[in-house]
Amino acid sequence: MVHVVGSSPLAEQARSLLGDGAVNAWQLHKLPETTTPLSTLRPHLESRYYNLLDRHGFTSVEEATATPDAGLLQLRNAGPRFVEALRAIVAEPDTRKMAVTRPADIQDAHQRRHHLLGRLRTAAAARYPDLVDALARSSIPLAALDKIATALNNEPIPPADPTVTLLLETAGEQQILDHYLSTHQSDDADI
Repeated sequence: MVHVVGSSPLAEQARSLLGDGAVNAWQLHKLPETTTPLSTLRPHLESRYYNLLDRHGFTSVEEATATPDAGLLQLRNAGPRFVEALRAIVAEPDTRKMAVTRPADIQDAHQRRHHLLGRLRTAAAARYPDLVDALARSSIPLAALDKIATALNNEPIPPADPTVTLLLETAGEQQILDHYLSTHQSDDADI
């Protein structure tokens, strides 16, 4: 089994030869037809780990995750912590959620998330957790994030439905109720 990485002409030629069965006893390790760009890992991995994959020609998340640990450890400057970090990140369910075209560095993403959450009302942040996450991971200028936060804050907050509230209370689902109330306007709450 041969695992080909990258999109260079040599990599494409190797895929073509191995995929056609031109080399006896060698098989191409096939990846899904639709792959996730490697750049989606950038905000989740330390820069040195992401750059390690990028420098060695990896172009997709699937190429990186399909590489055995022993193969990853053969990359120059790769060690067990790199492999652990990569495996931990791809195990997270939200790693491939919303792709960001121009991602910020992971350290910047944490600061940007704090900046954005500081400007959003609780209800807006609770209604749009995926959007907040994607905006924080992007490299959109802070001034633009401020304008987005203002626009989201100005959206009308839907009223809490008493039936939903009663059913959640009756079921004893306090966390679900708390989340619901954090995204809706109730008579006795100031959101």
